Amino acid sequence: MRCKLYGIYFFFKSKFQVKDIHKIVDIQFEEIDSTQTHAKLEYENKYKGQITFLRAVHQIAGKGQYDRKWECQSKRNILTTIIFPYFTNIQYQKNVTLVIGYTIVQIYKELYNVDAELKWVNDILLNSKKSGGILTESEQIGDQLVLYIGIGLNIDWCIEDATCLEQILGKKIDQEELFLKVKERVIQTLYTLNEQGFEIFRIGINQVLYRKGQFCEFVNSKTLQIIQTGIVEELNKDGDLVIRGQDGIIRIIEPNLRMKL
Repeated sequence: MRCKLYGIYFFFKSKFQVKDIHKIVDIQFEEIDSTQTHAKLEYENKYKGQITFLRAVHQIAGKGQYDRKWECQSKRNILTTIIFPYFTNIQYQKNVTLVIGYTIVQIYKELYNVDAELKWVNDILLNSKKSGGILTESEQIGDQLVLYIGIGLNIDWCIEDATCLEQILGKKIDQEELFLKVKERVIQTLYTLNEQGFEIFRIGINQVLYRKGQFCEFVNSKTLQIIQTGIVEELNKDGDLVIRGQDGIIRIIEPNLRMKL
């Protein structure tokens, strides 16, 4: 398992305070089973006390949501896990996946003028097809809540029924430019969510929410049995997905359900 190591420091200012200097380390693996698995196994031994970006050129056992495999046969797709040990506002932990997904949707608009959508709770869609995903896991280590945020973005390859960025744009893109922008903005997003909360993201997320105002079915993530149906209304102030049933009753979708495409 070969890797390259890069180190920088991040000085973050907010309207509330000036943060301490936090070290950021980039590590690139030519090949690894899963950056997410590696992050969790090696945090205390290798990465404690710093923000770490673990990036894979090739990943042979990528991890998706609900223990699914994240497939990738490209060496240009972005496969990374961010270890972030400075998240202290536990009430916003549940919102991390959504705001990171929204951040990437914004980046796509800024860099490529392409309108992506955010499918609750962790998928990034282009032309209603999956082009990326976010997986957030965490663990309490002493008095620290450590976040492990896996990001997979399809650049030039995807599985059947999905899509990739270059396919949508019809041209090659600068993968390194995209990665550096994702890196910069994800860190800013995590600090902002931790300090200022979910509400400042909510309006923007609702504007790019996939199937908003449309009838949807929601299935059990394991059995795929339909559990709820209704019109997608919005994300509420807590980040829960709100639907309106055919009976007119407002309901909140449980986190173990997923939207059926």
